[in-house]
Amino acid sequence: MEVKEIFKNKFNLPQEGFLQPIDLIDVDVGFSVYKDRYEKEFKSLFRVYIDNKDYGNENSKKPVVVTAVYGKTNEDGGITVYSSGWKRSNNLPIELISEKDFFYDIKTNDFLYNNKIINGIEILKKVDGWHMKTTKPIRGFWLRFKLVWFHSILAFFVKLIFDIFSIVRYFISGQKARIFDRIKNNPDSPNKVDMNVFFGKTYIGEPEVPMKIFDYMVPVRVALLWSLFHLFFYTLFYFLQYYPIYLKIIFTNGFLIIVYGVASIIIFNKTLKFIYESKISTIDNLLVFIQNRHLKLKYRKIKI
Repeated sequence: MEVKEIFKNKFNLPQEGFLQPIDLIDVDVGFSVYKDRYEKEFKSLFRVYIDNKDYGNENSKKPVVVTAVYGKTNEDGGITVYSSGWKRSNNLPIELISEKDFFYDIKTNDFLYNNKIINGIEILKKVDGWHMKTTKPIRGFWLRFKLVWFHSILAFFVKLIFDIFSIVRYFISGQKARIFDRIKNNPDSPNKVDMNVFFGKTYIGEPEVPMKIFDYMVPVRVALLWSLFHLFFYTLFYFLQYYPIYLKIIFTNGFLIIVYGVASIIIFNKTLKFIYESKISTIDNLLVFIQNRHLKLKYRKIKI
């Protein structure tokens, strides 16, 4: 009998709520199996396998990889892990991957856990217990807290920093940058995140709408930033009760107002263009860095 059949038969499925196993086609040794949940139309998918690179080495003890994901049953009989049709929360079973907790000795055909022999079904039951830990009100509290802290709170603040620099980039270039904060669900590798995001695709181009200020045409975003710049300093001087004489002279003289307005808006526009030409790549690299930090936090592996 082939190793893959011996490996699968050691679990003696179906039993303990686990259904009929299905052979995996992307590895030499391994299978997947569903387990129905009490929630109607929901179930968990487990994958149990030996990585091909580990199976091919000389060591007789092979690490067993076990993954668990939870989702809603779809029309094909599989599960949908992420969907707009149902809301996922931290109180639901957690997605997990166990890589070096269990071993399989191909010489003795025994499963090992903490260097002790364990039955195949006990492996599934133990992983299922970890998988369901977040559903436990007391025992799962600390795990739920870590999930909220890393995946929601810290990720939110990193995204906020991204949005701030995205606004800066918009005023410099006229293009908005939208953070890439979702990954395509892959039930085969629930904790795998592709960090090689092509950031250029996240830009949302907008037509540069010109606006005339002192007979000088500038984009609306430049006019807005120029106006906000002056409004900020006006407000600051107002609360500080600071009224420079030279500013009073300028803003009480029509000719000087025109001279100041034309000169300041031109300098302002040219400065933004200079920053765009010399610093935009630096800003883009910073946005990519922040985006990847956000993804790593949002999909961070949490020790159970």
